[in-house]
Amino acid sequence: MKKLLAFIMIMLVLTACDNSILPKSNSINPTKLTEREEVILSNTSDQAFVFDFNVENSYKKVSVWVEKYEFGKLVGKVNDIGTEVNKSGQIILSVSKLNEAALESIFTLTVSSDGGSASGWGPEKMIEMPSVVTGVNQNENISLECNEALASIIYSKQSGISSMSPELYKDVDGQIDEIAQHDVVYLLKAKFD
Repeated sequence: MKKLLAFIMIMLVLTACDNSILPKSNSINPTKLTEREEVILSNTSDQAFVFDFNVENSYKKVSVWVEKYEFGKLVGKVNDIGTEVNKSGQIILSVSKLNEAALESIFTLTVSSDGGSASGWGPEKMIEMPSVVTGVNQNENISLECNEALASIIYSKQSGISSMSPELYKDVDGQIDEIAQHDVVYLLKAKFD
């Protein structure tokens, strides 16, 4: 009997551990890319961010956009797309230099779900800056209800800048002082309805 109870306890612990690594429903997670996928993305873009989402049937649409801040002031959206979703899918942001001499980049957003996809792109005039730092929200199972930032790109005339703090991704409005320390900050965001 003791062996049976011990076996049941071990199985419960293992089952609980296995469930903890599964994506929660109604969440977004950074995608763990293979080395091959990373090489392909680095060949086609200067920066790329990929996220998986898992939603319940009550969510039918997603809006994805990139906010642009200059010295802490929100100056607009670089790109904004919306599409229907079904249970799971991916969100991808890639940034590619269109013209090195003109300092112009293309921000491309793609949402893929249930075999379909929607994409949008927009050109963005850049100012030459020596420092570029990217970051990704590392929270496990990012909640859909919290309006968290998914990724950031920081451009600065100062060298030696660091990526955004984990608190920024959770509370952009509350961390505006951190954003204000940089020349230009782009934040990827998503909203599910």
